[in-house]
Amino acid sequence: MDDSINFDATRLERRSLGAEPRPDESLIGFVARLAERQHIQTVNTLFFQIGMPAVSNRFYNEPATALASLAGTDVDKIRAISYGPTDSSYAEFRGRRLPSRMLDVYSGKWRRVCPQCLVEFSHHRCWWDVQAISACPVHAVSLIDGCPKCFEPFRWGGATVVKSFCDCGMDLRHLACTTVPHNQVIATAVMHGLLGDERFRSVAQEFRELLPLDDLDDGLAAEFLFRLGLDLLGPRSKPFSAFGTRDLISKSHVALALAVDAIAVWPERLFEAFKARMTSDDPQTSGHANKSLAAMRRWVGALPAHQGGALRAFLAGRDAL
Repeated sequence: MDDSINFDATRLERRSLGAEPRPDESLIGFVARLAERQHIQTVNTLFFQIGMPAVSNRFYNEPATALASLAGTDVDKIRAISYGPTDSSYAEFRGRRLPSRMLDVYSGKWRRVCPQCLVEFSHHRCWWDVQAISACPVHAVSLIDGCPKCFEPFRWGGATVVKSFCDCGMDLRHLACTTVPHNQVIATAVMHGLLGDERFRSVAQEFRELLPLDDLDDGLAAEFLFRLGLDLLGPRSKPFSAFGTRDLISKSHVALALAVDAIAVWPERLFEAFKARMTSDDPQTSGHANKSLAAMRRWVGALPAHQGGALRAFLAGRDAL
């Protein structure tokens, strides 16, 4: 989308609401908190008021400046919670470069929450925008993405981060959560740590030192684990080279646990995981495994020369397992 936006700064009164973006907050979530403070605003109207062409986690210069003025904060703090510039095919997430499709860059597709986190602090965590994260490693529960009463998916639009934007108007803090097994909690904590969550930095570091992650940067390590986990979770239309559909995204914590387990003993366990699928009596499963291996080879081939050494060695000469 074009970053040159016609914006009339005189239409926006400087109110200096005194709201500071929180380090783990999403940009849309921050705007929702401001809308709540203004009472008569909604997320959509406030984005329009600051000159944003759409509800977005991307960084637009003039709207971000207007937003900073309205909140009484620094524009660099707005930049820090955005997901990169509008003209990029990738997203910037807490200093990590990720494919845009790994994130909810724009607003309408889904919104996920941990009710217990919202009870503690009423702001929308950036981690909940990442497709690879479908559980909360703090409370060991799966994230919730839809109203339990009308089954509508959560989306942005109202004037608060704690209410659903469906006719039910559910208070998200009061929703029941499903407990997640320990191995899936650990795998999700690894992903959090790779993406800059300091609470789980040491957990992620233990895995960063393992092959094949040791020479990948944090963004590529996170991307690899998610792609691999989705493939190990089950057959997909576009293995490894693409991300999952919505039904698979809700099981990302399951997929991450499979990926973390597959690299725990390198390369034997990954070899066994692929071979079991390739020798399956189910042609869909065996065919998917071969496609996955070919797609992984293409992904690794596009890596910088100094990254992915263990993966290149694993794939060398392996047209089939």
